[in-house]
Amino acid sequence: MEKIIVPQKAIKCHEETLGEALLGYLKYLSEGKVLTWREKGKEKQYQATTPCCKGYWKWVYEEFKGNHILTASPMVLIRFAKKNDQEVKRVGRPCSKSKELQDEIINLTKEGLFKFDKLRSGCVLAEAKFDNNSKVKIRWSKAKKNIANWKGWSFAEYFRLLDIRYCPYCNAETVGLVKRKDAEERKDAEEGKKDSYSAIDHIMPKDIYPLLALSLCNLVPACYKCNSQFKRDEDFFKVEKWSPNSPLLGLHPYVHNIHTWFRFKYEPTSVESMFVREEDESSPLLVERQNPLWNKLKKGISGSQRDLYSDRVNTYLTVFELPNSYRDLYAKEINEILMGEMICTREFVADMKTRYGLSEKDFDLVFRRTSLDPREINQHRFAKLTIDLVEQFREDISRRQIISAWKKFWRQRKRNV
Repeated sequence: MEKIIVPQKAIKCHEETLGEALLGYLKYLSEGKVLTWREKGKEKQYQATTPCCKGYWKWVYEEFKGNHILTASPMVLIRFAKKNDQEVKRVGRPCSKSKELQDEIINLTKEGLFKFDKLRSGCVLAEAKFDNNSKVKIRWSKAKKNIANWKGWSFAEYFRLLDIRYCPYCNAETVGLVKRKDAEERKDAEEGKKDSYSAIDHIMPKDIYPLLALSLCNLVPACYKCNSQFKRDEDFFKVEKWSPNSPLLGLHPYVHNIHTWFRFKYEPTSVESMFVREEDESSPLLVERQNPLWNKLKKGISGSQRDLYSDRVNTYLTVFELPNSYRDLYAKEINEILMGEMICTREFVADMKTRYGLSEKDFDLVFRRTSLDPREINQHRFAKLTIDLVEQFREDISRRQIISAWKKFWRQRKRNV
């Protein structure tokens, strides 16, 4: 929910270990060389035999070379996807092979060159070398001695550099890396299973955009629930709807600080409804849509622009089922946060800081179990929810009455027990 920044080290490693080799293979394709690779024990091969196919791969090579598609910004990736769609149709039309070319691209990229599973498991795309028949073998390998300039780059290393602890989509489930210390003694280590880590979501699905399957700004570390159950193959950025005036059709974790686009809001009808009861696990947690650009834009914004901004938030909240997910899965956690805020009066906060010499941040980490710094949302569970509810309580002029009623409610409940 906090904007993700790609570390410079990740950009450098991704370009050096994968980018250079990939550009070499794309260049060979544009020259009509034969590429071979092994898939499930069988050898497959591909060659651009027609002028339109050679022209297409030459275009792809130039695009990748000029824009560094593997590490390009989300805006560049979306523009590339649109141009690629147009290019496939253009080069396929003269020879009536638009559909065939598209199938060839998908087969080659998913099975050979842009193979996400290989990089995920820690393999490196080896440098291409010609044989006597000018055939080039696509080789993903973990064998260090067979690869020049081995740097051990993989998505596991990318996880370390990002340093994200909770899912950027829901801010509720952990994401991260589990280092297998005994991997060297296990057979699994030879199969690329040294590290185990969370799911990786393709914002632009790799089945629809195979050429972007390995691009860093198309990859988000996500929890299983958000990646496999909610988002799945949902395409936020359909190329047929793309235009320079509305390039982003959904919220993008590498572009938007999602925290500012909506806020959680708790609206109890009574003190009793503020807490989960055994016989009633519902909770009046609402999600209020916001537009962080509204104050900057003010007057002059068109109706279509207003609809676009609203659609971005609606798409995000609907795809990830955020209101329902929080209500149904995390109702008890929500009420624990509310109970904590009942205790954290100004007097209590001041007393604890003085007594234990706590800073503002230390107090939040100890008593609220999270940071209220929006820049650290991806580091703490329910940080977004806590920030919103704390702000709501601070703004609530009836807070004293709520606290008084809350104390009375719990005294009465103790007597009944």
